[in-house]
Amino acid sequence: MTTMLFYLSGAAFLLVSLYRLVWHHLMGGLGGLATVPGRVVEIRQAGVVAIGVGDGRLLVDPGLAQVPSGIQPGQRVTVALLDRQPVRLIRARVPSPPRWLHWPQLASGLLCLLMLSVMPTAEEAAAEQAGPVKVGRRIRAPAASSRSVRAPRVAILVALQRRLHRLDRPMGPVRPGDWLAHHREPGQTFRQYLGSGPVHARGGRKVIYIQPIGPFRGKQRRVLDLTADFMSRYFCLEVRVARPLPLSLIPASARRRHPTWGMKQILTTHVLDVLLRPRRPRDAAVYIGFTASDLWPGRGWNFVFGQASLRERVGVWSIHRNGDPERHFNLCLLRTIKTAVHETGHMLSMWHCTAHRCNMNGSNSLDESDRGSLALCSECAAKLLWATGCDARTRYEGLAAFASKHGLAAQARAYRLRLEVVGGH
Repeated sequence: MTTMLFYLSGAAFLLVSLYRLVWHHLMGGLGGLATVPGRVVEIRQAGVVAIGVGDGRLLVDPGLAQVPSGIQPGQRVTVALLDRQPVRLIRARVPSPPRWLHWPQLASGLLCLLMLSVMPTAEEAAAEQAGPVKVGRRIRAPAASSRSVRAPRVAILVALQRRLHRLDRPMGPVRPGDWLAHHREPGQTFRQYLGSGPVHARGGRKVIYIQPIGPFRGKQRRVLDLTADFMSRYFCLEVRVARPLPLSLIPASARRRHPTWGMKQILTTHVLDVLLRPRRPRDAAVYIGFTASDLWPGRGWNFVFGQASLRERVGVWSIHRNGDPERHFNLCLLRTIKTAVHETGHMLSMWHCTAHRCNMNGSNSLDESDRGSLALCSECAAKLLWATGCDARTRYEGLAAFASKHGLAAQARAYRLRLEVVGGH
């Protein structure tokens, strides 16, 4: 109904505007008028007659129009145009249309503005059509310690970053085929991050939504559940796992079979822009898709582990290349959570890290990903703590406990070291 009213008001506005345009077109001398009715205002030299039409004037040259003889000022006349190039006829301002046309146009314009204010955007309309996200499981955010600082001041985070810096490790030499061998990236300091107007998880957007896409079988479902648990500790936010969306929602135009390797793949840009963004819940800090299908981002690429938008709060990642969880569960879990938190970091406007060994390093292969870190460097940790309002001690306690429980010994040691450095901060 709202849409119909909008289009009706728009049509009325256009019709009245068109009438005004035609009036100016004719009276302003853009051709096509045979006669001009009006009242003689003034008779000038060389027989040029000023004729009032509406609240404007036409200056008529007798050589270009048929003007009645013996006319006097104040007399109503009809001038017949002999030349269809009235630019030579008109030397005064273009007359305005009748006053009765002003109010309908004004009313139509106001009605258009009113309709625009209540019309849903294309994104809202698509979301309404897609329906609300149905949540299957919720994981509450970890309780902050008694010394928690919910919204850390920048000065506190800068001091914390300096203390954590002693644990930063250099990236090491770039190998052939590594991400930085193919992508020249400037990196991003904590200060640069703050100056970029980053996305953050505050106000009414404090929930991470994980959207499964397609089926998960056997221990893949266990990997999904543990990843959701890990993400709640990593970002100190509530995580909600939505009910799966079927792969049938992805059209043939957004699928392919890899021309060399032969596996089926789905297009990440379609997932982000068409599948996820219209469905993104209003309270979502981020909305990230998770699939067992292989991903590719478009022409010129073989695959990606995941992809995310730095501004739109949507992303997607895949378990496809992470190994068989039935045979190597811990390895598959580690690879999966690495990609999950990496892509979520991007959705909080964090760029690839080029300064230290860090979870936000780019990765061009499984080998490079395995050499990478699950933990963040000091610069990126400060970004995350600012974006989420997370308490550093609570965060590292939760991550160390998760890693110890699930057989990730090296990662547990890394988080315990950070916990020692943070102390009571």
